[in-house]
Amino acid sequence: NYILEHGYKYFTSNICRFTDTSFFYPEKGVLGYSDTLLGSLPLYVPFRIAGFDRYTAFQLWFLLNTVLNYLSCFYALKKITGSFTGAITGSFLFSFSLSNVQAIWHPQMIGLFPVPLFFFFTINFIEKAKIWHLSMMVLLLSFQTYIAVYSGFFLFFCGSLFFIIYLLLTVKKEPSLMVKHLENGIKYFAVTAIGLLSIFPLMKM
Repeated sequence: NYILEHGYKYFTSNICRFTDTSFFYPEKGVLGYSDTLLGSLPLYVPFRIAGFDRYTAFQLWFLLNTVLNYLSCFYALKKITGSFTGAITGSFLFSFSLSNVQAIWHPQMIGLFPVPLFFFFTINFIEKAKIWHLSMMVLLLSFQTYIAVYSGFFLFFCGSLFFIIYLLLTVKKEPSLMVKHLENGIKYFAVTAIGLLSIFPLMKM
């Protein structure tokens, strides 16, 4: 709540540096030691601007993240499986499982809505070899890292493992796909490099 409120005050008042907070005074740049919640500010700041106090805005922010988790997972599962019942069930488990209930004590980890979409675009990228699917993967990974650095790292490692396994299985069934991917290798490299550079400012804090 403090960090979200600090971000709100930075963008609406005269705080000189985003990473300078009042705790650990007089140490500078302490916000860069952990999550900055930059990616979460667009979901919090509007509630404060609308006139809600910081505690109510924090509660609404938490609820909004939960709703977005459910909707993004439902969309991804419905597109992947085509099953309405499966999408509802999977979305419920993703949004209200024990791990997410425990996020009440670690609320910075509640914002996971880019994750299902990342895997949806990963599957589409492997199967269709479209550059815009890779661009969406990179964008969502970067966004998740800005929401919470730890969940961004977890998504990178789990997503990389999923990508390798799914690519091998798909190419085994349809070898011609590998040729399409190799033809676009330079474009893939450029998009990936841009994605890595996009999180550089966050890592530099």
